[in-house]
This record gives sequence, C-alpha cells and structure tokens, in this order.
Amino acid sequence: MFTSLGYSIPRAADFAADFNDIVSTVFGSKTGGEASFPFSNCWLINDDEIHIQLTVAGYAEDDLTVELENNQLVIKGRATNTPIPDDAKVLWKNISQRSFVRKYKFPVNATIESANLENGMLEVVIKREPVETTRIKIQKK
Repeated sequence: MFTSLGYSIPRAADFAADFNDIVSTVFGSKTGGEASFPFSNCWLINDDEIHIQLTVAGYAEDDLTVELENNQLVIKGRATNTPIPDDAKVLWKNISQRSFVRKYKFPVNATIESANLENGMLEVVIKREPVETTRIKIQKK
C-alpha cells in the first residue's frame, strides 16, 4: 500500500503482500494443536487468485460457514460428533470432530469467488478485483 497525504493507494503488488500476510497469520496467535486444526493449504495463482484449502472430513455442508467479517475471512466448523454406542468398549478414538474457527486477513480489493466442499476438503477461492481509477475534474474558482 502506497500512502501519500494520508490516503492509501493499492498497488498490484499489494495482493501478493496481502497473501504473505495471510500466510503469516494462518495460525493466528494460538499455539499447539488448536491453532492448526483443521490442517490447511494456501497458494497463490497468477498474482490474482488465492486458494485456501482445509481438511474437513466428517463435516457436512451445513456444519461449515464461510463469511467475510470485519475485513477477515472467517471459516467456521460446527462439531457434529458421531455417537459411539453406550454399550461399546472404545479401543481408541483418534478422529477429531470439534468446532473450529479459522480467521484470515482479507486482501485489499478482493472478493470470495467460491467455496466448494468435495471429498472432505473445503476450498475457498479469493480473487482480486481490478482497482478502478477515478479522475476528478479540477475546477477553477
């Protein structure tokens, strides 16, 4: 972002810079397993498109929300644990189905193009919108 006279002017390179901010804040300020659940991938395509992919096996479409909130992309998952019968003897339980919230700084001049759930993977595509230049006519007084 180029700043002049107190005004911020987005540049083409800002989308990639915002992408770097997303990558650096993927895990937020939390530490340990909570911050990395669910696991995710994030990549940039041709400087105009960011993909964020989360592993959400066991979550139905109705259990997931993708929202734009206060200049942040917020992805939430609601836990819907599969009940284990009361009379069953649990040998081990490694499948973690718990509620989660993942927040990502949203890039300047971008929109959420899509959010798709397929084979236990949620993929959110963010595209940069072109910056429109507005010319202001200078009037003589």
